[in-house]
Amino acid sequence: MTRILSDHTSFFDLFFRTIDPLIVILTGLFIFYFLPSLQFYTLLKELTLYSIGLMVLIFPVCRCHGARLIYNIFLELLVVTLAWLVILIFSNIIIMLLAKENLRAQLWPYGLFQTRAFWIWGCSCWSAMLITRLIAGISLRYFWYIDRDSRTAVILGGGEIGRKLLQKLEKSRWLVSEVKGFFDDDTQKIGQTSGGIRVLGNLDCVVDYVKKNNIGKVFIALPMRYETRIQEIIRELNDTTADVFLVVDIFNFHILRLSLMEIGGLPLVNLHSLPLSLYRNRLLKWMEDKILASIILILVSPLMILIAIIIKLTSPGPVLFKQQRYGINGEPFVIYKFRTMTVCEDGARVVQAKKNDPRVTVFGAFLRKTSLDELPQFINVLQGRMSIVGPRPHPVALNEMYRKLIQSYMLRHKVKPGITGWAQVNGLRGEIDTMEKLQKRVEYDLYYISNWSLWFDLRIILLSIVKGFVSENAY
Repeated sequence: MTRILSDHTSFFDLFFRTIDPLIVILTGLFIFYFLPSLQFYTLLKELTLYSIGLMVLIFPVCRCHGARLIYNIFLELLVVTLAWLVILIFSNIIIMLLAKENLRAQLWPYGLFQTRAFWIWGCSCWSAMLITRLIAGISLRYFWYIDRDSRTAVILGGGEIGRKLLQKLEKSRWLVSEVKGFFDDDTQKIGQTSGGIRVLGNLDCVVDYVKKNNIGKVFIALPMRYETRIQEIIRELNDTTADVFLVVDIFNFHILRLSLMEIGGLPLVNLHSLPLSLYRNRLLKWMEDKILASIILILVSPLMILIAIIIKLTSPGPVLFKQQRYGINGEPFVIYKFRTMTVCEDGARVVQAKKNDPRVTVFGAFLRKTSLDELPQFINVLQGRMSIVGPRPHPVALNEMYRKLIQSYMLRHKVKPGITGWAQVNGLRGEIDTMEKLQKRVEYDLYYISNWSLWFDLRIILLSIVKGFVSENAY
């Protein structure tokens, strides 16, 4: 069962990446050859190709490749259903856009949604995808049930690492059915409870206890300084049939997202494994930025021209304010904003705008309040220097100051800075006048970086629109 649990993600990912396109193709071939009387069935070839292409993009983003089956079958089925519906809608749109004028007139206005061939094909594909996942989920639960007795566990180390591990295991009943207790060399802990679990004895008692009680899993949760003792325990546990897990003592490190890898048999722990380190995710992010930034710039260009004219008429100086900021990997770039002040500071000393700041012009105060001064940054997005969503960039002078005050601050620069971000939609905007505000922003930024997804970006963009760009903290 341990093998099943450890490999389920990669196995299901490979299995469903193969079986899902195959279902789409076989269903299309069936209708094409055996139900030729259906209206517009000849378009199923194009529909199949477009759907598979969209599936390759959308299913990985929605995590529709079965990993959730081990935790929640019905959530997996719901996500697959919604993702497949999105694919059908976009496939129809593509067909309508590319169809010849006479065919488009016949399909107007609902496209293939008005044909029996489409519904038979779409529902058949959907049913087959759900059935394969349901069978896989039921099979997995069967193997889990018959193997439940071998999933009892003990934890070696009743300290902070052991307690944190216990909290995680209590939420992972797929891996461990019951934690029998702790073992620790601290004599004061023996007989006491830690996290609701009793400390059964010292580390010398582990092997006998495991053998007598048929314990299936042993978790070694000892600090790094116990290296010699850990080696001794592992050698002793080799005389049992228990699975032995070594918990890496990294709880005091500042990490973004953990992943394990191997180079020539040498295990490595990547402390900064990010979603955007994957090529497909970077491609999705790039497409999102380019498409949305282009559309937005076209829509707001008349407004930007009007703002530029008003700035020029109401105060002397340039229309655009340009300032050095740090981008991805700490590389400097020039950010564009509409000028809102009588000064254009960009050097070793930058003073943040404060409430009732005399440097802010009358029209500039309006621009800052409504965030319209940020519109030129969509040009930065098209240049590839920024993203629409990401951690907000700070002036270089302030950045150098903040990195000395907040540990892990520079991890914000592992992705492109953004026009809006997770911190901003949660109300963290405006002047940073306390360490608490700065710490909170960094926490939100690092959470976004660690948990990026296309849907997370779209959610932030939607929240930015719904909540509005107007903020009482923007001055």
